[in-house]
Amino acid sequence: MHVLGQVIPGSGDSYARAGDGYTRVFDNSTIQGAGGIYSTVDDLARWLGNWSRPTVGTRALLERMQQRAVLSNGDTLGYALGVTVDRERGLRRVQHGGSSAGYRTALIHYPEVEGGIIVQSNFAGTNTARVAAELAEVFFADRLAPRATPAAPPTPVRASAGSGASWQPDAAALAAYAGRFYGTEVEAVYHLGVEADTLVLRHRRIGALKLQPRAPDLFIAAGGIGELQFLRDAAGRVTGFTVSNGRTRGVRFDIMPE
Repeated sequence: MHVLGQVIPGSGDSYARAGDGYTRVFDNSTIQGAGGIYSTVDDLARWLGNWSRPTVGTRALLERMQQRAVLSNGDTLGYALGVTVDRERGLRRVQHGGSSAGYRTALIHYPEVEGGIIVQSNFAGTNTARVAAELAEVFFADRLAPRATPAAPPTPVRASAGSGASWQPDAAALAAYAGRFYGTEVEAVYHLGVEADTLVLRHRRIGALKLQPRAPDLFIAAGGIGELQFLRDAAGRVTGFTVSNGRTRGVRFDIMPE
């Protein structure tokens, strides 16, 4: 576990692309939680080996970690206790990936072949999932089932007005979403305005993000913000929006008076 201020010899700095070069990205999450764990490929390889021949914990414990959660409606999730469990082209796969600042990782175990893949990078642009897939193709090709032939794309169906990505609001329609919005949960203010026929979200720390329309009152933002679902009152006026993404649901922002 990383201690705040500790110097870790040989550790790689965290980088991201900036213009024509690169810039360091400081990892503030390393003072707590999963981001505070630094490791090496050798140690991670030992951990993967522990899945096949456990010396840390017991086999019963590792099997329990792989039991996927079942929802109240009977659906089974792909996520278990700290790992994702699924099958890749016929092989059982236990895996987890992660990112923090410019660091990217992927750790994959294939129990049926007692093998695995480790990907570590200190560059934010690394696609660890793609690298892991390419490595699996090289080392486990004889055990992986052939790739499925891609299905022919469906015949395009014209969407009804106001539905899905076919909704293309003009500047006048977008103006209804403009304003200052405050989220009490995160104590943050987002400014929304129309710029060049595009709804743009601005924040002093993250800068400007273009919002892509998906359906009336529904927009998608890049930069980790996710999905914005706008709310209206009985008179049809926009009163706020909720933000949802991969790890957050329904964080509310209310419009602020002028």
